Amino acid sequence: MRRYLLYILLLFPGLCAAQNISDKLVKQSQPTSYWTTFRFDYYLKSGSFFFVENNNRFNIGNDRQFPVGNTFPFNSIYRTYILAGYEHKASEKWYLGLSEKFVILPFRKSLYTRVNISHRGKLSKLKFVKEAAFEHLNHSKSNNPNIIIENEGRVSFSPALIKELSLKEKPLYIILAYRAYMLFDFNKDSFSSYDKRVIDKTRLRFELAYKISENWMLSLFTMRDTDYSYQLQQTDISGNILVEEARVNKVTPTFGLTVNFLLNSPEDYIPGFPIK
Repeated sequence: MRRYLLYILLLFPGLCAAQNISDKLVKQSQPTSYWTTFRFDYYLKSGSFFFVENNNRFNIGNDRQFPVGNTFPFNSIYRTYILAGYEHKASEKWYLGLSEKFVILPFRKSLYTRVNISHRGKLSKLKFVKEAAFEHLNHSKSNNPNIIIENEGRVSFSPALIKELSLKEKPLYIILAYRAYMLFDFNKDSFSSYDKRVIDKTRLRFELAYKISENWMLSLFTMRDTDYSYQLQQTDISGNILVEEARVNKVTPTFGLTVNFLLNSPEDYIPGFPIK
């Protein structure tokens, strides 16, 4: 238990720091997001593996956001990425990972470089995976001149519990995962947009993954995706308050489908790894 508390203290030192922020909290519900993910995993005899993943996010009905393109299928997608990486099995329980993600948004493109370390253990009869990661977010200039883009860093920690069952003699996985993020910019000034909230983003994800054959896995998941920000007080020329200073939590309900093609998957295979 002390070891896990140490992880949290190392990753999130701001948890111990006092913050001079408003007591007012505003919760905002965002349009429901739908994800489709296509993934390929290739395992080596050592247990290490390479992976490639494509993820697409869209809304339906009147809740559609700006699309990334004007032609099908990009005219219905507001975010898409291609991810490629390698997970090295350092020991029976420890893994080291490196990946690159190319992200396309309506007005800009970004490259995420990620390094992570993870530990696979057990908690009672459940598989218990812990992962810590650091990402460098390299953003291109926006096509919108009113948007100022700066490169960012992102640190996160994620625990996940996995229960493996059997359905028609094929493995069925029940997965509960949580990830907390801290974001920061690289400017040495006092104007960071992240200095008012300790945790900037969280994801709570419940997933069912079914291995329908030796090489194919299908997963359905639901997720509570929350962004934590801060709004400053705004007044008119007479000093009347238009917008109160407050903490803002933006919650996005998310549902998704993942199709995973596997080659040489080991007996101790864990779906959705590295943890999303």
